[in-house]
Amino acid sequence: MQAASQHAQIRCQQRGIAPFEIDLLLQFGARVPAEGSTEKLFLMSDRENMSCLTPAAASKPPMKA
Repeated sequence: MQAASQHAQIRCQQRGIAPFEIDLLLQFGARVPAEGSTEKLFLMSDRENMSCLTPAAASKPPMKA
């Protein structure tokens, strides 16, 4: 997992989220703007099933780790 805050590391441990799962989300996850300046990341089974994304967000490539 990339460098994460101590808070994030504790939360991942509490929720049973493995570091490789965070890496997968950062590399391949779809990004949707969230509250403030944050983003929600999630994995989609199919690029056509992204109706919740705006056209600009759907075409945005995932960030490289």
